Amino acid sequence: MLDWPGGHGGETTALQEQMSYWIADRINLPWSHRYTIRLHVNGVTDNARQATFEAVMQPADGFIQEWSANNSSGEFFKVERAFEFSDTGGLVADPEPRLQIFTTTGGVKKREKYRWNFMFRASDRRDNYTNILALVDAANAPAPEPYTSAVEGLVDIEEWMGHIRHRAYHCQFRCLGP
Repeated sequence: MLDWPGGHGGETTALQEQMSYWIADRINLPWSHRYTIRLHVNGVTDNARQATFEAVMQPADGFIQEWSANNSSGEFFKVERAFEFSDTGGLVADPEPRLQIFTTTGGVKKREKYRWNFMFRASDRRDNYTNILALVDAANAPAPEPYTSAVEGLVDIEEWMGHIRHRAYHCQFRCLGP
């Protein structure tokens, strides 16, 4: 995948994201390999564009194989906001992903609502949200119990918090957490 270097949220040094991946490497978390490239499109060069690009490893099956070769049978999701726009193109809503309980009439969980925010990246079961719905139930259980036991039974808390900490370095919202 091609991407421009740098972070998000108005970061202009083109270093924030690369620094966050360096930090991820130091705290033993998976991170995407990025390579600076010279991109020429229809004769337009990096100099004319005043920017360089990067080739980025897209987090998907290969990412899982690289970082979890001995345990690559799990599910991997892209956490995404569900941007909503008006007919004139203006942003109407920008709801952040949440592990809330969304139900249809009769109390059945609304799978379609979760599908917008939790998109499969590495799985053959593209329409099976059983594990996400189990995490939703755990995250909404009464605290301290059964909440603590339910969440710890599904999630490696230390690794999850490491990802949240790492993603905060470059304003990346595609990691579920506070």
